[in-house]
Amino acid sequence: MVDGRVEELHNEPPLTLKCLPRAGALELLLVGSAASLLEGDDLTIDISVSGHLPVVVRSVAAQVAHPCPNGGSTAQTVHLRGSNGARLFWTVEPLIVAAEGRHQNTFTVDMDHTSRTVAKDTVVLGRSSEEPSAVSVRTRLSAVHGNVLVLEDGLDTRLRGSHGPAGLNGNRVIANAVAVGWTPSPSAGSLPLAGGGALHRSLSVDAASAGDGVASAAQRWWHEAIGCDFVAGG
Repeated sequence: MVDGRVEELHNEPPLTLKCLPRAGALELLLVGSAASLLEGDDLTIDISVSGHLPVVVRSVAAQVAHPCPNGGSTAQTVHLRGSNGARLFWTVEPLIVAAEGRHQNTFTVDMDHTSRTVAKDTVVLGRSSEEPSAVSVRTRLSAVHGNVLVLEDGLDTRLRGSHGPAGLNGNRVIANAVAVGWTPSPSAGSLPLAGGGALHRSLSVDAASAGDGVASAAQRWWHEAIGCDFVAGG
């Protein structure tokens, strides 16, 4: 996308991308078009934005990584790229990994020195009534600003102690909001990143209680990123 013009758009099941022009912004809506994520699926979402028109990406429903009964796995990779003053807000619904699922979740942000992004990334271990310990998840969250690595983080529930006090501590929801491209105003619960940016993380036993702090931080940062009162849907 360049200044609000979609120059290249490629969709394959299980997701379809719809473009919705809004006042002062372009909204991209992720819509499920097939069952997913099923054992063996490896889904990549790659979004590149150039120019100053704000772009908001959201989804109509949560994504589910289903059980892998045959010893396989599922994977999802999200790449967000920005150049020439891009402003990008990724605010999609959570990814839920079902019990007996084995999932690799990779989320990367790459902004040039003129661009800013705000992204929410939420992973839920197990559906309602399922034990988080029955889920195998590896996550990677990384961010680059102007060719400088400002964040490299991750979780591997296969490792001993990952559900203990030094890890999830009994929680099933890992919710992150990350700002890249500038240093947002200080706020409670947010960690400034060297090189420009901030991270707000919440661990919780359920998605409802995990989302408020992360959503508030993300919305506040987005207002700073675009410098106006535009409010994104979702």
